[in-house]
Amino acid sequence: LGIDLPVRTVVLEELYKWNGEVFKDLSGTEYTQLIGRTGRRGKDVKGNAIVLARPHTDVNQLAVLSSGQLEPLNSAFFPSYNTVVNLVANYGYPKARLIMGTSFAQYQQNAQLGEIQGKISRISAKIAQLRPQISEICKHGDLAEYLALRARSGRASKSARKRAKAAYRREIDASWRELENSTLYAFAIDGEIHYGVVLSHQAHRARIIDLYGDLFWINFQQISAPVRKIDAIDLPHGISPKQNSAREIISQQIYARVSERIDLGQDLDLVGSWDRFAVRETPEIMQHPVHHCVNLAQHLHDCAEYLALCARLDTLRAAADAADDSVAKSFDAAAHVLGKIGVLQAMPEFATADSADTFATQKHLQHRPKYLDEDYAQVYLGMNARLLRGIHNENDLLLSLCLSESEISALSPAQFAGFCAAFLGDKRIGKIPLTDAALRKAWKRVEANYWYLHDLEAEHAISLTTEPNISSVQLFTAWAAGESLGKILRSSGAEVGDFIGSARRLLDLLGQLVRVGENSWIALRSEEAISLVRRWDWL
Repeated sequence: LGIDLPVRTVVLEELYKWNGEVFKDLSGTEYTQLIGRTGRRGKDVKGNAIVLARPHTDVNQLAVLSSGQLEPLNSAFFPSYNTVVNLVANYGYPKARLIMGTSFAQYQQNAQLGEIQGKISRISAKIAQLRPQISEICKHGDLAEYLALRARSGRASKSARKRAKAAYRREIDASWRELENSTLYAFAIDGEIHYGVVLSHQAHRARIIDLYGDLFWINFQQISAPVRKIDAIDLPHGISPKQNSAREIISQQIYARVSERIDLGQDLDLVGSWDRFAVRETPEIMQHPVHHCVNLAQHLHDCAEYLALCARLDTLRAAADAADDSVAKSFDAAAHVLGKIGVLQAMPEFATADSADTFATQKHLQHRPKYLDEDYAQVYLGMNARLLRGIHNENDLLLSLCLSESEISALSPAQFAGFCAAFLGDKRIGKIPLTDAALRKAWKRVEANYWYLHDLEAEHAISLTTEPNISSVQLFTAWAAGESLGKILRSSGAEVGDFIGSARRLLDLLGQLVRVGENSWIALRSEEAISLVRRWDWL
Protein backbone atom coordinates (compact mmCIF):
# COMPACT_ATOMS: atom_id res chain seq x y z
CA LEU A 1 0.00 0.00 0.00
CA GLY A 2 3.03 2.28 0.16
CA ILE A 3 2.54 3.25 3.82
CA ASP A 4 5.26 5.71 4.86
CA LEU A 5 5.11 6.18 8.62
CA PRO A 6 6.90 4.91 11.75
CA VAL A 7 5.32 1.97 13.57
CA ARG A 8 6.00 -0.05 16.70
CA THR A 9 6.56 -3.33 14.82
CA VAL A 10 7.40 -4.24 11.23
CA VAL A 11 6.54 -7.72 9.96
CA LEU A 12 8.23 -9.06 6.83
CA GLU A 13 6.39 -11.92 5.18
CA GLU A 14 9.16 -12.67 2.67
CA LEU A 15 12.83 -11.91 2.14
CA TYR A 16 12.35 -10.99 -1.50
CA LYS A 17 10.59 -8.19 -3.38
CA TRP A 18 9.53 -7.12 -6.86
CA ASN A 19 12.14 -4.84 -8.46
CA GLY A 20 10.01 -3.75 -11.40
CA GLU A 21 10.92 -6.70 -13.60
CA VAL A 22 11.42 -9.82 -11.44
CA PHE A 23 11.28 -10.95 -7.82
CA LYS A 24 14.72 -10.70 -6.20
CA ASP A 25 16.12 -11.34 -2.74
CA LEU A 26 16.23 -8.32 -0.46
CA SER A 27 19.59 -6.59 -0.31
CA GLY A 28 21.07 -5.53 3.01
CA THR A 29 20.20 -1.92 2.23
CA GLU A 30 16.57 -2.77 1.38
CA TYR A 31 16.20 -4.86 4.53
CA THR A 32 17.57 -2.03 6.66
CA GLN A 33 15.22 0.48 5.02
CA LEU A 34 12.21 -1.73 5.69
CA ILE A 35 12.94 -2.45 9.35
CA GLY A 36 14.01 1.17 9.83
CA ARG A 37 10.30 2.03 10.14
CA THR A 38 10.23 0.37 13.55
CA GLY A 39 9.98 2.52 16.66
CA ARG A 40 7.94 5.69 16.94
CA ARG A 41 10.07 8.70 17.78
CA GLY A 42 9.34 9.96 21.29
CA LYS A 43 7.09 7.01 22.09
CA ASP A 44 9.10 3.76 21.82
CA VAL A 45 12.46 2.94 23.38
CA LYS A 46 12.98 0.32 20.68
CA GLY A 47 11.22 -1.06 17.65
CA ASN A 48 10.62 -4.67 16.70
CA ALA A 49 11.21 -6.40 13.38
CA ILE A 50 9.65 -9.81 12.78
CA VAL A 51 10.39 -12.10 9.82
CA LEU A 52 7.78 -14.81 9.33
CA ALA A 53 9.32 -18.27 9.11
CA ARG A 54 8.42 -20.07 5.90
CA PRO A 55 9.49 -23.56 4.76
CA HIS A 56 11.74 -21.89 2.19
CA THR A 57 13.17 -19.21 4.52
CA ASP A 58 16.97 -19.16 4.29
CA VAL A 59 18.24 -18.60 7.84
CA ASN A 60 21.78 -17.94 6.61
CA GLN A 61 20.48 -15.22 4.30
CA LEU A 62 18.57 -13.68 7.20
CA ALA A 63 21.71 -13.74 9.36
CA VAL A 64 23.64 -11.84 6.69
CA LEU A 65 20.82 -9.30 6.20
CA SER A 66 20.45 -8.64 9.91
CA SER A 67 24.21 -8.27 10.51
CA GLY A 68 24.00 -4.64 9.46
CA GLN A 69 26.51 -4.97 6.63
CA LEU A 70 25.39 -2.82 3.71
CA GLU A 71 26.33 -3.29 0.08
CA PRO A 72 28.69 -0.78 -1.48
CA LEU A 73 26.94 2.13 -3.18
CA ASN A 74 27.15 1.73 -6.94
CA SER A 75 25.96 4.50 -9.21
CA ALA A 76 23.18 3.54 -11.62
CA PHE A 77 23.45 6.87 -13.45
CA PHE A 78 23.46 6.95 -17.21
CA PRO A 79 22.83 9.94 -19.49
CA SER A 80 19.24 9.55 -20.65
CA TYR A 81 17.96 11.41 -23.69
CA ASN A 82 16.19 13.86 -21.39
CA THR A 83 19.47 14.46 -19.55
CA VAL A 84 21.41 15.04 -22.77
CA VAL A 85 18.92 17.56 -24.15
CA ASN A 86 18.62 19.51 -20.89
CA LEU A 87 22.38 19.70 -20.38
CA VAL A 88 22.97 20.84 -23.95
CA ALA A 89 20.21 23.44 -23.56
CA ASN A 90 21.69 24.81 -20.34
CA TYR A 91 25.43 24.48 -20.90
CA GLY A 92 26.14 23.80 -24.55
CA TYR A 93 27.59 20.54 -25.85
CA PRO A 94 31.29 20.83 -24.84
CA LYS A 95 30.58 21.82 -21.23
CA ALA A 96 27.75 19.29 -20.92
CA ARG A 97 30.14 16.54 -21.97
CA LEU A 98 32.68 17.70 -19.39
CA ILE A 99 29.99 17.53 -16.69
CA MET A 100 29.57 13.83 -17.48
CA GLY A 101 33.21 13.29 -16.52
CA THR A 102 32.54 14.70 -13.04
CA SER A 103 29.68 12.30 -12.27
CA PHE A 104 29.90 9.75 -9.46
CA ALA A 105 29.36 7.03 -12.07
CA GLN A 106 32.53 8.12 -13.90
CA TYR A 107 34.37 8.38 -10.57
CA GLN A 108 33.57 4.73 -9.92
CA GLN A 109 34.55 3.80 -13.47
CA ASN A 110 37.88 5.58 -12.95
CA ALA A 111 38.47 3.59 -9.77
CA GLN A 112 37.72 0.39 -11.67
CA LEU A 113 39.98 1.57 -14.47
CA GLY A 114 42.90 1.87 -12.05
CA GLU A 115 42.38 -1.72 -10.92
CA ILE A 116 42.18 -2.94 -14.52
CA GLN A 117 45.33 -1.07 -15.50
CA GLY A 118 47.14 -2.62 -12.54
CA LYS A 119 46.21 -6.09 -13.79
CA ILE A 120 47.27 -5.14 -17.31
CA SER A 121 50.71 -4.16 -16.02
CA ARG A 122 51.13 -7.40 -14.06
CA ILE A 123 49.96 -9.60 -16.92
CA SER A 124 52.16 -7.72 -19.39
CA ALA A 125 55.15 -8.31 -17.10
CA LYS A 126 54.34 -12.01 -16.85
CA ILE A 127 53.98 -12.30 -20.65
CA ALA A 128 57.30 -10.52 -21.13
CA GLN A 129 58.88 -12.98 -18.70
CA LEU A 130 57.48 -16.01 -20.54
CA ARG A 131 58.01 -14.80 -24.09
CA PRO A 132 61.71 -15.76 -24.44
CA GLN A 133 60.91 -19.31 -23.28
CA ILE A 134 57.92 -19.57 -25.64
CA SER A 135 59.94 -18.24 -28.58
CA GLU A 136 62.49 -21.02 -28.23
CA ILE A 137 60.11 -23.98 -27.86
CA CYS A 138 60.03 -24.74 -31.58
CA LYS A 139 63.33 -25.28 -33.42
CA HIS A 140 61.75 -24.15 -36.71
CA GLY A 141 61.09 -20.56 -35.67
CA ASP A 142 59.74 -18.04 -33.16
CA LEU A 143 56.65 -19.65 -31.62
CA ALA A 144 55.55 -16.44 -29.84
CA GLU A 145 55.60 -14.60 -33.16
CA TYR A 146 53.57 -17.39 -34.77
CA LEU A 147 51.00 -17.30 -31.93
CA ALA A 148 50.54 -13.56 -32.45
CA LEU A 149 49.81 -14.22 -36.14
CA ARG A 150 47.23 -16.87 -35.22
CA ALA A 151 45.51 -14.46 -32.83
CA ARG A 152 45.11 -11.89 -35.62
CA SER A 153 44.09 -14.32 -38.35
CA GLY A 154 40.31 -14.22 -37.76
CA ARG A 155 37.67 -16.94 -37.76
CA ALA A 156 38.76 -20.27 -39.16
CA SER A 157 36.87 -22.31 -41.74
CA LYS A 158 34.21 -24.80 -40.74
CA SER A 159 36.45 -27.78 -41.54
CA ALA A 160 39.32 -26.29 -39.50
CA ARG A 161 37.00 -25.76 -36.53
CA LYS A 162 35.73 -29.32 -36.83
CA ARG A 163 39.30 -30.65 -36.71
CA ALA A 164 40.11 -28.37 -33.77
CA LYS A 165 37.09 -29.66 -31.85
CA ALA A 166 38.17 -33.28 -32.31
CA ALA A 167 41.73 -32.43 -31.29
CA TYR A 168 40.47 -30.57 -28.22
CA ARG A 169 38.43 -33.58 -27.14
CA ARG A 170 41.51 -35.77 -27.45
CA GLU A 171 43.47 -33.30 -25.34
CA ILE A 172 40.79 -33.46 -22.61
CA ASP A 173 41.01 -37.26 -22.59
CA ALA A 174 44.82 -37.21 -22.44
CA SER A 175 44.93 -34.69 -19.60
CA TRP A 176 42.56 -36.84 -17.53
CA ARG A 177 44.67 -39.94 -18.06
CA GLU A 178 47.72 -38.03 -16.80
CA LEU A 179 46.17 -37.08 -13.43
CA GLU A 180 48.57 -37.46 -10.48
CA ASN A 181 47.77 -37.77 -6.80
CA SER A 182 48.85 -34.97 -4.41
CA THR A 183 48.77 -32.52 -7.32
CA LEU A 184 46.84 -29.28 -7.72
CA TYR A 185 44.80 -28.84 -10.92
CA ALA A 186 42.42 -26.33 -12.47
CA PHE A 187 39.14 -27.88 -13.65
CA ALA A 188 36.48 -26.31 -15.91
CA ILE A 189 32.99 -27.42 -14.85
CA ASP A 190 29.69 -25.82 -15.96
CA GLY A 191 31.39 -22.68 -17.17
CA GLU A 192 33.32 -22.09 -13.93
CA ILE A 193 36.93 -22.68 -12.88
CA HIS A 194 37.52 -24.93 -9.87
CA TYR A 195 40.84 -25.61 -8.17
CA GLY A 196 41.44 -28.89 -6.39
CA VAL A 197 44.09 -31.30 -5.16
CA VAL A 198 43.65 -34.87 -6.42
CA LEU A 199 43.72 -37.36 -3.53
CA SER A 200 42.93 -40.39 -5.64
CA HIS A 201 41.62 -41.07 -9.13
CA GLN A 202 40.04 -43.81 -11.18
CA ALA A 203 39.22 -44.22 -14.85
CA HIS A 204 36.23 -41.89 -14.82
CA ARG A 205 36.35 -39.98 -11.55
CA ALA A 206 38.75 -38.24 -9.18
CA ARG A 207 38.50 -37.47 -5.48
CA ILE A 208 39.60 -33.93 -4.69
CA ILE A 209 39.79 -31.29 -1.97
CA ASP A 210 38.98 -27.86 -3.37
CA LEU A 211 39.92 -24.29 -2.52
CA TYR A 212 37.25 -24.16 0.19
CA GLY A 213 38.32 -27.38 1.88
CA ASP A 214 35.37 -29.39 0.54
CA LEU A 215 35.98 -33.09 -0.19
CA PHE A 216 34.11 -34.60 -3.15
CA TRP A 217 34.35 -36.58 -6.39
CA ILE A 218 34.63 -35.08 -9.89
CA ASN A 219 33.41 -37.20 -12.79
CA PHE A 220 35.22 -37.13 -16.11
CA GLN A 221 31.92 -36.34 -17.88
CA GLN A 222 31.66 -33.09 -15.91
CA ILE A 223 34.78 -31.40 -17.27
CA SER A 224 34.62 -29.29 -20.42
CA ALA A 225 38.32 -28.52 -20.91
CA PRO A 226 41.69 -30.19 -20.33
CA VAL A 227 42.59 -30.30 -16.65
CA ARG A 228 45.53 -27.97 -16.06
CA LYS A 229 48.36 -29.08 -13.81
CA ILE A 230 49.52 -26.29 -11.50
CA ASP A 231 51.78 -27.67 -8.76
CA ALA A 232 52.48 -30.56 -6.39
CA ILE A 233 51.05 -30.20 -2.88
CA ASP A 234 52.49 -31.58 0.35
CA LEU A 235 49.62 -33.42 2.04
CA PRO A 236 49.67 -33.47 5.86
CA HIS A 237 51.03 -36.79 7.21
CA GLY A 238 49.17 -38.86 9.75
CA ILE A 239 45.87 -37.01 9.37
CA SER A 240 42.93 -38.27 7.36
CA PRO A 241 41.70 -35.87 4.64
CA LYS A 242 38.25 -36.38 6.12
CA GLN A 243 39.27 -34.39 9.18
CA ASN A 244 38.58 -30.65 9.14
CA SER A 245 42.10 -29.79 10.26
CA ALA A 246 43.66 -31.64 7.29
CA ARG A 247 41.31 -30.06 4.77
CA GLU A 248 42.03 -26.61 6.18
CA ILE A 249 45.79 -27.11 5.75
CA ILE A 250 45.29 -28.26 2.16
CA SER A 251 42.90 -25.40 1.29
CA GLN A 252 45.46 -22.89 2.61
CA GLN A 253 48.11 -24.39 0.35
CA ILE A 254 45.74 -24.23 -2.61
CA TYR A 255 44.98 -20.57 -1.93
CA ALA A 256 48.68 -19.71 -1.73
CA ARG A 257 49.22 -21.28 -5.18
CA VAL A 258 46.16 -19.91 -7.01
CA SER A 259 45.34 -16.48 -5.50
CA GLU A 260 47.36 -14.63 -8.13
CA ARG A 261 46.05 -16.87 -10.93
CA ILE A 262 42.48 -16.03 -9.88
CA ASP A 263 43.25 -12.32 -9.66
CA LEU A 264 44.80 -12.24 -13.14
CA GLY A 265 42.27 -14.62 -14.68
CA GLN A 266 45.11 -16.87 -15.74
CA ASP A 267 42.91 -19.95 -16.20
CA LEU A 268 39.79 -18.32 -17.65
CA ASP A 269 40.69 -19.69 -21.07
CA LEU A 270 39.53 -23.11 -19.84
CA VAL A 271 35.92 -21.93 -20.03
CA GLY A 272 36.45 -20.46 -23.50
CA SER A 273 35.32 -22.04 -26.74
CA TRP A 274 37.40 -24.91 -28.14
CA ASP A 275 37.45 -23.25 -31.56
CA ARG A 276 40.11 -20.80 -30.35
CA PHE A 277 42.58 -23.52 -31.40
CA ALA A 278 41.31 -23.51 -34.99
CA VAL A 279 43.39 -21.36 -37.31
CA ARG A 280 42.52 -19.47 -40.47
CA GLU A 281 45.40 -20.24 -42.80
CA THR A 282 46.30 -16.80 -44.09
CA PRO A 283 49.32 -16.35 -46.39
CA GLU A 284 51.35 -15.02 -43.45
CA ILE A 285 50.59 -18.09 -41.36
CA MET A 286 51.22 -20.51 -44.22
CA GLN A 287 54.63 -18.91 -44.81
CA HIS A 288 55.67 -19.13 -41.17
CA PRO A 289 57.99 -22.11 -40.50
CA VAL A 290 56.38 -22.99 -37.17
CA HIS A 291 53.02 -23.66 -38.88
CA HIS A 292 54.47 -26.73 -40.60
CA CYS A 293 56.16 -28.22 -37.51
CA VAL A 294 55.08 -31.82 -36.90
CA ASN A 295 55.00 -31.08 -33.15
CA LEU A 296 52.78 -28.01 -33.45
CA ALA A 297 49.95 -29.55 -31.42
CA GLN A 298 52.31 -30.27 -28.53
CA HIS A 299 53.77 -26.76 -28.80
CA LEU A 300 50.29 -25.27 -28.46
CA HIS A 301 49.67 -27.45 -25.43
CA ASP A 302 52.97 -26.37 -23.84
CA CYS A 303 52.16 -22.67 -24.20
CA ALA A 304 48.47 -22.87 -23.13
CA GLU A 305 48.99 -20.59 -20.13
CA TYR A 306 50.90 -18.09 -22.23
CA LEU A 307 48.01 -18.02 -24.69
CA ALA A 308 45.57 -17.62 -21.80
CA LEU A 309 47.50 -14.63 -20.47
CA CYS A 310 47.57 -13.03 -23.93
CA ALA A 311 43.81 -13.49 -24.32
CA ARG A 312 43.21 -12.10 -20.83
CA LEU A 313 45.37 -9.10 -21.66
CA ASP A 314 43.27 -8.35 -24.75
CA THR A 315 40.07 -8.61 -22.69
CA LEU A 316 41.36 -6.26 -20.01
CA ARG A 317 42.58 -3.73 -22.56
CA ALA A 318 39.12 -3.71 -24.12
CA ALA A 319 37.57 -3.25 -20.64
CA ALA A 320 39.98 -0.40 -19.90
CA ASP A 321 39.07 1.30 -23.14
CA ALA A 322 35.36 0.93 -22.34
CA ALA A 323 35.77 2.31 -18.79
CA ASP A 324 37.90 5.29 -19.86
CA ASP A 325 35.60 8.30 -20.17
CA SER A 326 32.70 5.85 -20.43
CA VAL A 327 29.93 8.15 -19.19
CA ALA A 328 30.94 10.87 -21.64
CA LYS A 329 31.09 8.26 -24.41
CA SER A 330 27.53 7.19 -23.52
CA PHE A 331 26.57 10.88 -23.63
CA ASP A 332 28.09 11.13 -27.13
CA ALA A 333 26.25 8.01 -28.29
CA ALA A 334 22.89 9.29 -27.03
CA ALA A 335 23.60 12.65 -28.68
CA HIS A 336 24.35 10.93 -32.00
CA VAL A 337 20.99 9.15 -31.85
CA LEU A 338 19.26 12.46 -31.09
CA GLY A 339 21.16 14.00 -33.99
CA LYS A 340 19.98 11.32 -36.42
CA ILE A 341 16.39 12.04 -35.41
CA GLY A 342 16.81 15.81 -35.53
CA VAL A 343 16.31 16.57 -31.84
CA LEU A 344 19.85 17.94 -31.77
CA GLN A 345 21.33 19.95 -34.61
CA ALA A 346 25.01 20.65 -35.14
CA MET A 347 26.02 24.03 -36.49
CA PRO A 348 29.27 24.73 -38.37
CA GLU A 349 31.55 27.19 -36.63
CA PHE A 350 31.59 29.41 -39.72
CA ALA A 351 27.82 29.92 -39.50
CA THR A 352 26.41 32.85 -37.52
CA ALA A 353 23.72 32.24 -34.94
CA ASP A 354 20.78 34.64 -34.89
CA SER A 355 20.64 34.50 -31.10
CA ALA A 356 22.94 33.68 -28.22
CA ASP A 357 20.75 30.92 -26.80
CA THR A 358 21.04 27.24 -27.69
CA PHE A 359 17.78 26.92 -29.57
CA ALA A 360 18.03 26.50 -33.31
CA THR A 361 16.33 28.66 -35.87
CA GLN A 362 15.20 27.29 -39.24
CA LYS A 363 18.53 28.45 -40.63
CA HIS A 364 20.37 26.10 -38.32
CA LEU A 365 18.10 23.14 -38.94
CA GLN A 366 19.25 22.79 -42.54
CA HIS A 367 22.65 21.47 -41.41
CA ARG A 368 23.09 17.73 -41.03
CA PRO A 369 23.71 16.55 -37.44
CA LYS A 370 27.39 15.99 -36.86
CA TYR A 371 29.22 15.76 -33.54
CA LEU A 372 32.75 16.21 -32.29
CA ASP A 373 33.86 17.26 -35.77
CA GLU A 374 36.35 20.10 -35.90
CA ASP A 375 34.12 21.97 -38.37
CA TYR A 376 31.21 22.00 -35.92
CA ALA A 377 31.49 24.18 -32.83
CA GLN A 378 27.93 24.30 -31.46
CA VAL A 379 25.02 21.92 -30.98
CA TYR A 380 21.50 23.34 -30.98
CA LEU A 381 18.08 22.04 -30.09
CA GLY A 382 15.86 20.96 -32.96
CA MET A 383 12.39 19.54 -33.34
CA ASN A 384 10.79 17.72 -30.40
CA ALA A 385 13.57 18.98 -28.08
CA ARG A 386 11.21 21.09 -25.97
CA LEU A 387 8.88 18.11 -25.56
CA LEU A 388 11.72 15.76 -24.64
CA ARG A 389 13.11 18.18 -22.03
CA GLY A 390 9.96 17.88 -19.92
CA ILE A 391 9.39 14.10 -20.13
CA HIS A 392 10.95 12.15 -17.27
CA ASN A 393 10.39 8.55 -18.28
CA GLU A 394 12.67 5.63 -19.13
CA ASN A 395 11.23 5.71 -22.66
CA ASP A 396 11.34 9.50 -22.98
CA LEU A 397 12.52 9.61 -26.60
CA LEU A 398 10.12 6.90 -27.76
CA LEU A 399 7.18 8.70 -26.16
CA SER A 400 8.15 12.04 -27.70
CA LEU A 401 8.41 10.44 -31.15
CA CYS A 402 5.02 8.76 -30.80
CA LEU A 403 3.38 12.05 -29.82
CA SER A 404 4.25 13.32 -33.31
CA GLU A 405 2.16 10.59 -34.95
CA SER A 406 -1.29 11.45 -36.31
CA GLU A 407 -2.64 8.07 -35.12
CA ILE A 408 -1.85 9.11 -31.54
CA SER A 409 -3.25 12.63 -31.79
CA ALA A 410 -6.52 11.12 -33.11
CA LEU A 411 -7.10 9.13 -29.89
CA SER A 412 -9.89 10.08 -27.49
CA PRO A 413 -8.94 11.15 -23.93
CA ALA A 414 -9.71 7.66 -22.57
CA GLN A 415 -7.72 6.00 -25.35
CA PHE A 416 -4.86 8.47 -24.81
CA ALA A 417 -4.75 7.47 -21.13
CA GLY A 418 -4.42 3.83 -22.18
CA PHE A 419 -1.71 4.70 -24.70
CA CYS A 420 0.35 6.51 -22.04
CA ALA A 421 -0.01 3.51 -19.68
CA ALA A 422 2.23 1.55 -22.08
CA PHE A 423 5.17 3.71 -20.95
CA LEU A 424 4.90 2.95 -17.22
CA GLY A 425 7.33 0.02 -17.47
CA ASP A 426 5.31 -2.18 -15.09
CA LYS A 427 5.08 -5.77 -16.34
CA ARG A 428 3.05 -6.95 -13.33
CA ILE A 429 -0.13 -5.12 -14.19
CA GLY A 430 -2.82 -7.44 -15.50
CA LYS A 431 -3.52 -7.83 -19.20
CA ILE A 432 -6.68 -7.23 -21.21
CA PRO A 433 -6.48 -7.98 -24.97
CA LEU A 434 -6.24 -4.88 -27.17
CA THR A 435 -9.65 -4.85 -28.91
CA ASP A 436 -10.03 -1.13 -29.67
CA ALA A 437 -9.46 -0.53 -33.41
CA ALA A 438 -8.04 2.99 -32.97
CA LEU A 439 -5.63 1.77 -30.30
CA ARG A 440 -4.48 -1.15 -32.46
CA LYS A 441 -3.76 1.30 -35.28
CA ALA A 442 -1.87 3.59 -32.89
CA TRP A 443 0.06 0.65 -31.45
CA LYS A 444 1.49 -0.18 -34.87
CA ARG A 445 3.10 3.26 -34.89
CA VAL A 446 4.45 2.70 -31.36
CA GLU A 447 6.06 -0.57 -32.45
CA ALA A 448 7.49 0.98 -35.61
CA ASN A 449 9.08 3.79 -33.62
CA TYR A 450 10.43 1.35 -31.03
CA TRP A 451 12.19 -0.83 -33.60
CA TYR A 452 13.52 2.23 -35.38
CA LEU A 453 15.12 3.42 -32.12
CA HIS A 454 16.24 -0.10 -31.24
CA ASP A 455 18.22 -0.41 -34.47
CA LEU A 456 19.55 3.13 -34.25
CA GLU A 457 20.81 2.56 -30.69
CA ALA A 458 22.40 -0.72 -31.71
CA GLU A 459 24.46 1.20 -34.29
CA HIS A 460 25.84 3.35 -31.46
CA ALA A 461 26.30 0.49 -28.93
CA ILE A 462 23.75 1.76 -26.40
CA SER A 463 20.39 0.46 -25.20
CA LEU A 464 18.29 3.18 -23.57
CA THR A 465 14.85 2.39 -25.01
CA THR A 466 12.90 -0.54 -23.59
CA GLU A 467 10.03 -2.29 -25.33
CA PRO A 468 6.71 -0.64 -24.36
CA ASN A 469 4.22 -2.77 -22.47
CA ILE A 470 0.95 -3.34 -24.29
CA SER A 471 -0.65 -5.27 -21.42
CA SER A 472 -2.11 -2.25 -19.60
CA VAL A 473 -3.27 -0.21 -22.62
CA GLN A 474 -6.81 -1.63 -22.88
CA LEU A 475 -7.04 -1.89 -19.08
CA PHE A 476 -6.56 1.84 -18.45
CA THR A 477 -8.61 2.76 -21.49
CA ALA A 478 -11.50 0.86 -19.92
CA TRP A 479 -10.88 2.48 -16.53
CA ALA A 480 -10.80 5.97 -18.05
CA ALA A 481 -14.00 5.14 -19.97
CA GLY A 482 -15.81 4.48 -16.66
CA GLU A 483 -15.55 0.68 -16.27
CA SER A 484 -15.88 -0.53 -12.66
CA LEU A 485 -12.73 -1.43 -10.76
CA GLY A 486 -14.08 -4.87 -9.87
CA LYS A 487 -14.75 -5.80 -13.47
CA ILE A 488 -11.33 -4.54 -14.58
CA LEU A 489 -9.53 -6.52 -11.89
CA ARG A 490 -11.48 -9.68 -12.67
CA SER A 491 -10.91 -9.48 -16.42
CA SER A 492 -7.22 -8.55 -16.17
CA GLY A 493 -6.10 -10.58 -13.15
CA ALA A 494 -4.40 -7.46 -11.75
CA GLU A 495 -3.89 -6.93 -8.02
CA VAL A 496 -5.60 -3.85 -6.62
CA GLY A 497 -2.34 -2.50 -5.13
CA ASP A 498 -0.54 -2.85 -8.47
CA PHE A 499 -3.41 -1.12 -10.25
CA ILE A 500 -3.43 1.82 -7.83
CA GLY A 501 0.35 2.20 -8.05
CA SER A 502 0.22 2.21 -11.85
CA ALA A 503 -2.69 4.67 -11.87
CA ARG A 504 -0.71 7.12 -9.74
CA ARG A 505 2.32 6.89 -12.02
CA LEU A 506 0.06 7.32 -15.04
CA LEU A 507 -1.33 10.52 -13.53
CA ASP A 508 2.20 11.76 -12.95
CA LEU A 509 3.15 11.09 -16.59
CA LEU A 510 0.00 12.79 -17.86
CA GLY A 511 0.81 15.76 -15.62
CA GLN A 512 4.24 16.03 -17.25
CA LEU A 513 2.59 16.10 -20.67
CA VAL A 514 0.23 18.88 -19.56
CA ARG A 515 3.20 21.05 -18.62
CA VAL A 516 5.43 20.23 -21.58
CA GLY A 517 2.64 20.29 -24.16
CA GLU A 518 1.38 23.75 -23.24
CA ASN A 519 -0.78 25.38 -25.94
CA SER A 520 -1.00 22.14 -27.93
CA TRP A 521 -3.34 19.19 -28.33
CA ILE A 522 -1.03 17.20 -26.04
CA ALA A 523 -1.81 19.37 -23.00
CA LEU A 524 -5.54 19.44 -23.73
CA ARG A 525 -5.78 15.67 -24.26
CA SER A 526 -3.66 14.99 -21.15
CA GLU A 527 -5.81 17.24 -18.95
CA GLU A 528 -8.94 15.45 -20.14
CA ALA A 529 -7.29 12.06 -19.55
CA ILE A 530 -6.32 13.07 -16.01
CA SER A 531 -9.93 13.97 -15.18
CA LEU A 532 -11.04 10.54 -16.41
CA VAL A 533 -8.34 8.52 -14.61
CA ARG A 534 -8.64 10.39 -11.29
CA ARG A 535 -12.03 8.99 -10.34
CA TRP A 536 -11.25 9.15 -6.61
CA ASP A 537 -10.14 12.31 -4.81
CA TRP A 538 -7.30 10.50 -3.05
CA LEU A 539 -5.87 8.92 -6.21
